[in-house]
Amino acid sequence: MNPHKFVKFGVELEYHVLNGDGTPAYGFAEKVIKRTEVRNLVPELGSFQLELNPGPWNMDESGIQKAIDDLKNAEEKLRTEIKIIDSNKMLSTNAFLPRVDESIVNHTHFFTKGRRYRASCNYFSKRSSELELSNKSTFILPGESGVACINEIHFHVQLDSDNKNISLFNFLNENGESIVEDFKQPIYVNGSRFSEHCTTQKIFEQANGELSKCGTYKRVGYLPHDIRTSKEYFEIIKKFRPISLGDNITLPLEDTVYFWVRLRGNPGNLRVEFRPIEMSSEWDQRILRFMEIVISYCKSLF
Repeated sequence: MNPHKFVKFGVELEYHVLNGDGTPAYGFAEKVIKRTEVRNLVPELGSFQLELNPGPWNMDESGIQKAIDDLKNAEEKLRTEIKIIDSNKMLSTNAFLPRVDESIVNHTHFFTKGRRYRASCNYFSKRSSELELSNKSTFILPGESGVACINEIHFHVQLDSDNKNISLFNFLNENGESIVEDFKQPIYVNGSRFSEHCTTQKIFEQANGELSKCGTYKRVGYLPHDIRTSKEYFEIIKKFRPISLGDNITLPLEDTVYFWVRLRGNPGNLRVEFRPIEMSSEWDQRILRFMEIVISYCKSLF
């Protein structure tokens, strides 16, 4: 596929900052963001969680390599900065927190401060997710705590027309489960492996997978059908209850509906986001493999 100025992609990498014993470094993400020289580093739901997003890049071979180089350089700089702030802290690429217990997930400073995060936590406070381990033990993760335990790689792809972006959306939405299966990996918590029935997607869906007002769609999951237009997609988004910030203000619906494949932006400037791939120390190989899938499909559109 020839490079095109409107054929771009972006990658978001999520990390945890941990103490030496593997527990989350509560509140440390804010300290890093205040001092960092790394571009496009933002907080996430957990107060120990960071997201790196320095793109976009051209969607061709040289652009993909530049993305990996840029992300590796930023990650290395971030690791160095964290050690300068506190030599006992470390940056983790684990897909899930390596240590979890009641004192950890119920800690006063588990979640990031801020009105947006507080509103989301309050909204989902009555939900929970179940962590199942291979040693037959289970653990209930209250509210959104399970989501903050998870690190993912999110991909954004923007093609040169809305019709092509919608075609890519439908392809990823229809084939997402089989695509993600190729990226499954062993995940360990408290020294035990996730059971074969437990996945980060399942934990996320249990925590935030509220049904739409009409009962047809889930706030976390794949759509049960293709979409034909961006208008149709955004009408589906409107079927979910808004999350209140108080004072008659609500969070933007498109930011609080966590479909595994999302259509982002506005008509004439759409992009496709693919969300369910787990973070890994080999994230560079995951970028190469996923972009190979996307480019292979996109060749049929050009």
